[in-house]
Amino acid sequence: QDGCDFGCSFCIVPAARGKPRNRPFQEIRDEITSLAAHGYKEVILTGANLGCYRFESKGISDLLAMTENIPGISRIRLSSIEVSTAEREIIDYMAGSQKLCRSMHIPLQSGDNRILRLMGRRYSAEQYCDFIDYAVSRIPRLGLGTDILTGFPDETEDAFENTLRLVARLPFSNLHVFSYSKRPGTKATTMPNQIDQKTKKRRTKALIELGKKKKQIFAEQFIGRRVSVLIEDIKGHTGSGWTSEYLQAEAPASSTNQIVSLIPSSFSDNILS
Repeated sequence: QDGCDFGCSFCIVPAARGKPRNRPFQEIRDEITSLAAHGYKEVILTGANLGCYRFESKGISDLLAMTENIPGISRIRLSSIEVSTAEREIIDYMAGSQKLCRSMHIPLQSGDNRILRLMGRRYSAEQYCDFIDYAVSRIPRLGLGTDILTGFPDETEDAFENTLRLVARLPFSNLHVFSYSKRPGTKATTMPNQIDQKTKKRRTKALIELGKKKKQIFAEQFIGRRVSVLIEDIKGHTGSGWTSEYLQAEAPASSTNQIVSLIPSSFSDNILS
C-alpha cells in the first residue's frame, strides 16, 4: 500500500506519494509464495497507511490470512498502523494467529488533544488510550512502538507534559521521537507560535530518556520467560535476531535463518540474552 489522503498538517506524504493505492492481492500472494520458496521465514507487510489496504473486496485481514496460509512462512510483521483504520481488527486477528508477531507500531504524535487537533490527527488522546488498553487486554506483553513529534507549533509546556504523562502511563516498548521540522507545502509551516530549537531539543531528550526506561521495563518481563528468536547474524556460536515482540536478542545458534527458543536471563545494552 502506498500514498495517503489523511492530510495531517505536518506531513508531506500526500504530496510526495500521492493518493492511496494498493497492490493487487494476487500479486502480493505471488511475491510471498516466491519468497517462501527461496527460504525466507519472515515477511513484513508495509504501507504508507497500511490499515487502509483495500483491493476489490480484500482488506488487511484478508492479507494476513492469505500470508498465514502460505507454507514456509513462519512469521508475519506489520509496518505502522494508524488509529482510526483497522487497528482493532488486526489485534483480534493477532490474538488467534500462529504467525503474526506480537508487536505493533501505532503512531501517537502527541498526548495533548489540542495539539492533536492542530496536527489534523483523527483521534483523541482518550481514544488512543482506549485502543492500547484493548490491545494489551487481548494480548498481554504486546510489543508496542509509537512515534512522538515534539515541538509542534504552539505546543505549550502543559501540552508537552500531557504527552509525557500519557507515554508514562502506556506500556510502550519502543519510542521513535522526532523534533518537528517544517515541510514546505504543509499547513504547519505557516502556523503561529513556532517552537525554538532549544525547547525542541530539551523535549525530545526527555522523551528519549523516558523511552529507554519504558523499554527496559518491558524487556525485563521476558527474563525467565521463553521467547523465540529469528536468527539473522552469527558470531561464533552466538546468533542474534529479534523476538516476536520486536526485542533484539542473542541465543546459541549454528546458522542464520532459523527460529530458536531462548529463556533470557538478562537484558543489557538493549539485548535479551
